[in-house]
Amino acid sequence: MAQAAQSFSETFSRLLFSHRSINMSYPLTLIMLLLWGEPSGTVVPYCVDQPRETESFVGENLTLPCKFVYPEKKETVSGVNIIWKAYDSLFCGYTTKEEIYNSLTNVSVSKYHGRLLLRGDPLAENVSLILNNVTLNDTNRYCCRVIISFKGKEKTPFQSVDGTSLTVREEHELKLEQPSFIPAFAGDTVTFLCRFSSKKYIIPPFISCRLWRNTGESPKCDRLVHSGDCSESQTENILYFKVSNQTLPLHRGWYCWEIQASSGKSDPLTFRKALGTELVVVERTNTFKIIQPQETVFQKSAIINCSFTMPQYSNILRTEVYWMIGDPREDYVYHPNPDYIHPDYKGKTRLVDGSNLLLQDFHGLNNTIFYCRVMIQRCATIIGLFTRTDITMEEGPGTLLRSENVNGPSEGVTTLPLCLQSLIIVACSVLKFILLIALFILALIYIKKS
Repeated sequence: MAQAAQSFSETFSRLLFSHRSINMSYPLTLIMLLLWGEPSGTVVPYCVDQPRETESFVGENLTLPCKFVYPEKKETVSGVNIIWKAYDSLFCGYTTKEEIYNSLTNVSVSKYHGRLLLRGDPLAENVSLILNNVTLNDTNRYCCRVIISFKGKEKTPFQSVDGTSLTVREEHELKLEQPSFIPAFAGDTVTFLCRFSSKKYIIPPFISCRLWRNTGESPKCDRLVHSGDCSESQTENILYFKVSNQTLPLHRGWYCWEIQASSGKSDPLTFRKALGTELVVVERTNTFKIIQPQETVFQKSAIINCSFTMPQYSNILRTEVYWMIGDPREDYVYHPNPDYIHPDYKGKTRLVDGSNLLLQDFHGLNNTIFYCRVMIQRCATIIGLFTRTDITMEEGPGTLLRSENVNGPSEGVTTLPLCLQSLIIVACSVLKFILLIALFILALIYIKKS
């Protein structure tokens, strides 16, 4: 009983300052909901955001991002201390023995000596830990802990509950990379992708692959969605699988890719993501008031404007802008992750002034409608200081891109005056006549000699 009580106390302390989605599958959260009722959502929490998992090859330099927010004004902050810890467990604990780096002392433990470096500005709420020369022994869970010192107030510590799980691959293995989450509207066609790479392993042309998803609320994939040859759904070492728009709301959850590749031995090598990508289906709102022009003309290039009003939230972790086409929406013409951009638009689009779409060097765009989407990820409250991250996304009314059909010379050709064009035509006619006479005379000479 004493051990159970201690375990409950430790779990409670971890969840008390947690940052990520506290799923209803966690028993403690269920108990608290039963005791305290529905989430209030009115308190702006202290929040730390980390990617759930990442992979690295042996010998690489790895970046572990850490983004955090807090409700107080920055003018009241006297200092920010960043502590990184490593755990061989499912959650990030609050003991100090697992500390591997402290920004105040700039000291790391012997295992990581000389290999850790903190990048970023703690006052800007965005820091990253650089882990150089990754080894197989570095496979672990890395947790970012933030301690903020305020003027005339006690220090406030907070950290992630699940941190970033690192998997280290050997050079002959495959490394798999998936985005942490995909925001979508009901009615979209969503593409799940996975980029795979290797340092020394020669990737065969035909690879067996599977896509799994979770059957509950926890991010563990245990239900098979797709299985077979990857060659048809593979482009440049990227796997693609689409989920149709009609059943999208039923597909909320996590998706994990698995790849089986021949090793030259009897048994194939299997590589699988542990947590994968979370599909977040959000409802349409009009908080951002996105404005787009009804129509834009495309000549050599075009800029499609997209303006919106950013809500005055103090707990925004991330803001992203996407541009999509299609009905239903399924193809990105711009995405922060280039792997999502449709092949016809890769290298030909970019954002201007943060949200406007610049199209360059592209043809055949007539009567295509381009939709601007804005997504923000922010901290929200479940109960007290139990926190999760919420995603809000909105879409503009769309802009029709009309390709202007100009009758005339091609680009780079100079138009000559009409009189000069007439002289050239006459000169060409005279030259043709002279050439015909010369050929006729040569023919007569040849016949005479024969």
